[in-house]
Amino acid sequence: MNSSKKIKLLIITPSLQCGGSEKFVTMVCSHINTQLFSVCLVVVNNSRPFYTITNPAINIIGLKEQGAFSLPA
Repeated sequence: MNSSKKIKLLIITPSLQCGGSEKFVTMVCSHINTQLFSVCLVVVNNSRPFYTITNPAINIIGLKEQGAFSLPA
């Protein structure tokens, strides 16, 4: 399937630290059909991840690491 025909999926999670939703996001990213879906994972604070995304087809954006997002003091 051509990449322009893939279904685009955006997943946003606050972190990849130890937790239920973080584990779920990791499992989805590890087992998703990347021939059908183009996945972008946005992690708000990826400074101390417990879970890792091993699927090389997942585009991971860490907002805190890139300085693209900061919370007001």
